[in-house]
Amino acid sequence: MSGFVEKNLMERCINRELLDYLERHSLISDRQYGFRHQRSPADLLAYVTQLWSKLIQSHGEAHVVALDITKAFDQLWHAALLSKLPSYGLPEKLCRWVADFISGRKISVVIDGFSSSSHNVNAGVPQGSVLAPTLLLLHINDLLSCTINPIHSFADDSTLHAGIQSDKPISAAELEKRRLATTSSLTRDLEAITAWGRNNLVQFNASKTQYCTLTNKKRPSAHTVSMDGRVLPKSHSFRLVGVQITEDLIWHEHISSIAAAAGKKLGYLFRAKKYFSPHDLLTLYKAQIRPSLEYCSHIWGAAAPITLSMLDAVQRRAVRLIDDSSLTDSLGTLSHRRAVGDLALFYRYTNGLCSSELSSMMPPRDVPARRTRLTSASHPNRVKLRTSRTGRYDRSFVPRVSRLWNSLREEAFPSSTNLRQFKGRINKISLGSS
Repeated sequence: MSGFVEKNLMERCINRELLDYLERHSLISDRQYGFRHQRSPADLLAYVTQLWSKLIQSHGEAHVVALDITKAFDQLWHAALLSKLPSYGLPEKLCRWVADFISGRKISVVIDGFSSSSHNVNAGVPQGSVLAPTLLLLHINDLLSCTINPIHSFADDSTLHAGIQSDKPISAAELEKRRLATTSSLTRDLEAITAWGRNNLVQFNASKTQYCTLTNKKRPSAHTVSMDGRVLPKSHSFRLVGVQITEDLIWHEHISSIAAAAGKKLGYLFRAKKYFSPHDLLTLYKAQIRPSLEYCSHIWGAAAPITLSMLDAVQRRAVRLIDDSSLTDSLGTLSHRRAVGDLALFYRYTNGLCSSELSSMMPPRDVPARRTRLTSASHPNRVKLRTSRTGRYDRSFVPRVSRLWNSLREEAFPSSTNLRQFKGRINKISLGSS
């Protein structure tokens, strides 16, 4: 037992030092959002959906390929990983330690008490190990630099995308010309990705890879994208880190889905209500149901009121389930909680507590040329508001939350960067719809 504890502690120490080294020297792609400090699925979605909304705002569209990697952790080829470690400048002793850590494992099959002979495995990382996610990042890091168009990833959940944009409306002929160039470049990138997979024994499942065009154009693109000799079928939506994204960037489909799933869970609790106290039911709602109603809400929080009302109906039903106003009166509305979450992310991003690309996407501070009665009443953290050509872009994260951010009073902001303190202060404010 003590040997296991010592091994686990050593693994944690090595993982912490390795991650610190990789971050300090910027050795992991800025477009990798998985298993890293101050990065999350919410950050990945904030960046890419803002980028895609901006393309549509700029008379263009986004072409997105959601890649499917088969069993990335189980099929991580040891030889490929170990060959890459020296390129990160890691000490030889550490490289040897990693080799010992992932090797020497055997597999066998047991059926009805009879066991086959064991065989050495040359792929996969120990299940549940602290170091496994970091090793995966090291293994697939060069995937993110093998294409012309950007790949954004949360661990192995990778998305290739390309955009069309213009300062003025594009003619139908010019649009088709650009669509052809864009889909051709994506096909070439997918050839490079497939070649990378062959070299690293990583299998991309072309049959599960999704291709979607995000656009408000009435005429769909007639051009195709191919992967490994297979034309990718066009999809009207795709799933990215748990959020369903449709071609029109309207969130009804996603919200309907999470409301239905949450309602199903509530149904189970209603049937088992007699086994739980009101306090237990409140705890279950807050731990198991409400988080699903709020996951990445900064992306879809400006959906149509009639769509968002489906989530409010779930909470009202939960209040009836708990049936104790002394417990439920302090729940807070979902709209208020979404606004607090939006502002907390905005605060983190404007203070650079995120990826470089996400930080650079945030609007600059709005420094008034001269003080007036209006500017004296505002806070010094105001940002410049950008004009929006389309309602879709106006409702996207940055423009929408910029307005809410600018409406805050100066006392909402701590004297020094402190996210927890900021969130605590704005949670006490009555926030309007963002």
